[in-house]
Amino acid sequence: MTNDKNLDEQLLRQNGIEPDRLSDEDHNNIKKMIATDKVRLKRLKRITIIAWISTIICIIMYFTLAFNLPTFNLTYGAVPHTILLWIAIGCTILLYIRSRSAHMRQLQASLSNIEEQLKRLSKKS
Repeated sequence: MTNDKNLDEQLLRQNGIEPDRLSDEDHNNIKKMIATDKVRLKRLKRITIIAWISTIICIIMYFTLAFNLPTFNLTYGAVPHTILLWIAIGCTILLYIRSRSAHMRQLQASLSNIEEQLKRLSKKS
């Protein structure tokens, strides 16, 4: 990737064009947004893992109680692990959506840098 950046800059310089970049403030804002997205994704990933582990433990406990206690009411025992299962599924879907959004934001940052370079190139021509 760094070789591609260097090659792009060298080609622009050969044509007498200084590669223009986003301002430092814009770069910092983009980096902060991407860093914030990464922190949110890590947190959501942890929550998703905890939800799935809790669901599995609850299901194991449910079946253990169902087979070992003859008076165990199967109807009421199914509610907690069903709720945990829906929470785990919801967290997984949310994690997928958020990770795609973060990836798209990173692509958008790269494309905005390229767009600025192309604007400078068209102004020089």
